Amino acid sequence: MAWMLSMQTILRFLAVVVLAGCAAKAPISEARYQQALALVDQGVLSMREGRLDEADAAFSVAHDLVPLAAAVDGRGCVALLQGEWGDAERFFEEAYMMDQRYDKAAANLALLLDIRGEADRARELYKWYLDRHPDDAGVRNNMAALDFDRGTDRDLILQELLRAAAISRHGVIIDNITHLEGFKRETW
Repeated sequence: MAWMLSMQTILRFLAVVVLAGCAAKAPISEARYQQALALVDQGVLSMREGRLDEADAAFSVAHDLVPLAAAVDGRGCVALLQGEWGDAERFFEEAYMMDQRYDKAAANLALLLDIRGEADRARELYKWYLDRHPDDAGVRNNMAALDFDRGTDRDLILQELLRAAAISRHGVIIDNITHLEGFKRETW
């Protein structure tokens, strides 16, 4: 009898495994994955051009096609730009939880926290992100701007901005250096 009960348990387990296997999602095709990535790119371009509704739609469809952290993060960026901070925070956290290798969502969350005035938490996240991605000039710039707002020593801020400029000669970084130094560098 004990052997039969054990065999029944095994058979039930196998039935559950087989039935669950039959209900499993089909693998995502390469074409579908590429289409989702293209939609994320389209969303980024639309966002940069200020077409936020179009950007959100592209990110949303991309996520429907393939559960991409980048698509969820993109929706967070749109929400941030629209001033919907609660939604932005939720999207950034969801993106990171979906794929903890996609830590750009943490940098975006840091920016949101910075905007909301949560300077200590924002700086911790900026630092955490930069420890992993020391070549991200934009995040270096954002952290320097946060430090400026906090009244950090100007020499330390300038050092961080110069590190950002060594990576990228982006106009915002150069403008921040110029503003901080009070003059325009001729070498830029």
